[in-house]
Amino acid sequence: MTTTTVPAQIADFAHRVRAALSDLPAEEVDELTDGLEADLTESFAEDLRRELPDPAAYADELRTAAGFPRAEETTRRRLSPAEAWTDLVSRVGGSPAGSAVLDFLEAVRPVWWVLRGLVVAGWLIILSGRGGAPVPGTAGEWTLTVLLVVASVQWSRARSRGTWWRRALVGANLVTALAFFPLVGEVASQTVSWDEIDAADYSTGSLVLDGEPVTNVFAYDAQGNPIQDVQLFDQDGDPLTAEAPQYSDCLDADCTTSGALTSRALENGRVAWNVFPLRSVEWAPDEWGVESPVVGAPTRAVEPPLLKVPAVAPLAPAPSAEPMAPPEVAQNNR
Repeated sequence: MTTTTVPAQIADFAHRVRAALSDLPAEEVDELTDGLEADLTESFAEDLRRELPDPAAYADELRTAAGFPRAEETTRRRLSPAEAWTDLVSRVGGSPAGSAVLDFLEAVRPVWWVLRGLVVAGWLIILSGRGGAPVPGTAGEWTLTVLLVVASVQWSRARSRGTWWRRALVGANLVTALAFFPLVGEVASQTVSWDEIDAADYSTGSLVLDGEPVTNVFAYDAQGNPIQDVQLFDQDGDPLTAEAPQYSDCLDADCTTSGALTSRALENGRVAWNVFPLRSVEWAPDEWGVESPVVGAPTRAVEPPLLKVPAVAPLAPAPSAEPMAPPEVAQNNR
């Protein structure tokens, strides 16, 4: 009985080939590598100077010949999210530029921890229905924001970093990233500086009385009676507009119908806010409960604050054109 001794080099090579094929079913691996050691031992005995090929390349040749996908494709498909992220970081960090970027991101990680708490606080303010810019404004909102920032920082600094912790942290970071830009847009749309407000008040020609915006104007004729549809302009011919409130108000004593002031249409098709007194139009809530003008509803006249005012006195007669005599001349004429 003859016993064939397999050299250690060939045994190690065969072990590496089978390891490279380990993602395939065991019966397929056995079929592809059946007799591998014997064939290599025989070839090695005939040519002692023969070099063994790369185990991974040899395994890929076996895969291709048998019609199986390449090892790289199989491994890429089976990577878990954590493994895929680790692989990506390794690839990026392999270059000097990528390594510099990763070092920078590592340095600013605490900034992200703080920002994550601020984003959560901003969205909680929006969901509370307070209105206005989603930034802390009250003592309670500031307290909540500080607590959320501290919780976010401590969560990332926690020493217990099991699988559940990493998955929860990745999910929180993803949600925060998706919620960040809509929140910034909401802050930008709601936050207006006092300089912008002042410039808007004066540039649009809105009427102001004692620092308060005028919402409507009522005109009376010379006899003190109210008149309608008066167009007001300034010294340069620019329309004088009132800052009409864009909110719903009661149109009757029982407040069964609500409405708000509205503009008027001119014969040239333009819309004017300088036709006084401004009229009102009925408003009603839509399917989401938001008040808006009723389409096709007629406008209504607004009752003047005074039914009648004092009439304008007639103009005084013009002074005589005859020159007055000097005092000494008048004294002599007596």
